[in-house]
Amino acid sequence: MSVDFFPDKDVSRLNTIILNQDGSPNRGEIAVYKLLSRDLGNSKDKYFVWHDLNLSHHDLGYNPYKKISAQIDFLIVCQRGILVLEVKGGDISISEGTFFYGNNFDKKMNQDPFHQAEGYKYTLLKGVLSSFSHSLFCHAVAFPDVQFRLNLKLINDAYLWTSFRGESTYNNSIENFITGVFNDVQNRHQRQGRTYRNLTDCELNIIKDNFSPTIYDHNALPKSSTLDWLQIENLDILDALYENKRIMIEGPPGSGKTTIAKGYMDRKKGRKGIYICWNILLMAYTQKMLDRRGLSNSVEVTTLTRLLMKLDDKINYQTVIKSGPEEFSELVYKTMNKNNLPQYDYMVIDEGQDVFNRGIEAVINRLCGYNSKGLTEGDSLILYDIEQAHRSGYQEALEVSKLLSEHYAHFRLVSIKRQLQAPRIIELSNRLWEKGFSLHEGLNNSSLTVTIHKNLKEIKRKLMSEYVLNFKDSTSSLKAGNCVLLMESTIFNDAAPDQYDLTTLITVPGFEELDTINISNESQNLQYTSILKFKGLERPNVILVVNQLSFFNQYEIFIGVTRAINHLRIFVYDRY
Repeated sequence: MSVDFFPDKDVSRLNTIILNQDGSPNRGEIAVYKLLSRDLGNSKDKYFVWHDLNLSHHDLGYNPYKKISAQIDFLIVCQRGILVLEVKGGDISISEGTFFYGNNFDKKMNQDPFHQAEGYKYTLLKGVLSSFSHSLFCHAVAFPDVQFRLNLKLINDAYLWTSFRGESTYNNSIENFITGVFNDVQNRHQRQGRTYRNLTDCELNIIKDNFSPTIYDHNALPKSSTLDWLQIENLDILDALYENKRIMIEGPPGSGKTTIAKGYMDRKKGRKGIYICWNILLMAYTQKMLDRRGLSNSVEVTTLTRLLMKLDDKINYQTVIKSGPEEFSELVYKTMNKNNLPQYDYMVIDEGQDVFNRGIEAVINRLCGYNSKGLTEGDSLILYDIEQAHRSGYQEALEVSKLLSEHYAHFRLVSIKRQLQAPRIIELSNRLWEKGFSLHEGLNNSSLTVTIHKNLKEIKRKLMSEYVLNFKDSTSSLKAGNCVLLMESTIFNDAAPDQYDLTTLITVPGFEELDTINISNESQNLQYTSILKFKGLERPNVILVVNQLSFFNQYEIFIGVTRAINHLRIFVYDRY
């Protein structure tokens, strides 16, 4: 077999072709190009390699540097899968996880090359190559001029090529390194029970013939006509979808996913179903909703954790909360291998992005299909918003969503129904990801109010005067049942430096912690909980108490902001 380069370059003239911005030869990329040409050109397998591939779009989901476009040094495609290879030439040094040019920490790199390559990989997976999500997508980094062992404490060095590792580990063959990357990624997925197949010759040729730098989603409906076609308001969507037994609906908060779920279950009334939520408040709210629709006798509502404990009495809550995603997945697969598991006629999975990396595909396969073939023969609906996956788990959630979409009819809702009610709230949710953005009082408008406070006692006084006392005023239009107070987890759970968390201050009449019992009650008190416990739910009026925006709470504040339908009140605890 052989290797085809796009564009094909004369190896003898690379010093005059592959150049830096200042016109000097880019020796790092030249060295890798020569290695790929030599080793892949003599391979028994077929390879396609794109050099210096420019993409006009860079996905925002995993894009830590907020780039609007992407430039991939090398994209390598073969039967094993798709590999993004980022190249950094010259001497490289590392200190406390930070990369520098030079042996003596001379110049800090603007970007972590591993994060850079990983971001490009997910841009491809979500975009132009999304139709090939059944194959492995991998990323790696090459430092071709490094001739000594680098100490990578936080990075799997199986994804790093250096001159030193080429000689010591890969018999000086970059193809052996590429094969090692694919093997390592394959083994990681197999431990989670996921399997990926090789690309066929036909698929390789499709990628070769149709590859384009314009990123688009093959699974998504055209943006301009999506909502018109779906007709969410009257649920005509279900008439179009009902021919499909497995449906994935992707969309942002307020796009109508819950409306679709209600209609989906109404049409299956009397059949045995299971509705899997991520948290217990969403579970309790869903149970109340099913009670009102006369579905509670036929639909079991639970969380994935509670389901595991029900199916295996050796699993307890403490075991689960101490488990990371990988350990949790192992519990799921072990449980799903048991005999005499219950069978359901259909399954609904809400907030799917939070369980995609926790073995949910095994649950679907065993509990919602025939002969443990739920992914190919079962009846299920998955509701999710990949942008709401926690940043630390975004990559794997995206990979699993793409893997699942091979078995599902996949639809994306690209507009927000409630946007006309509070467009500034939607604007704020988008701006939260901007580098250097901060919450400030200048954001105020009719649907959004932001104030800055130096202590929690001051915030409590405001909550009392603006909300609790208003609830008791018969002339006020503000009703407690339309409001919820959500607190950032550090404020909700931990004592602040002034020795008070907010829950200490509001244990007085007029406040009430939200739980599974009172979630649907017409309470006269201001109900409160943490932001993350309220995920998947919404209220007309949402009150947030958060710290100033930072990298560490960015995701949590985003979740809180997107819980509001009509009005958002933000108290920023800025004690410094």
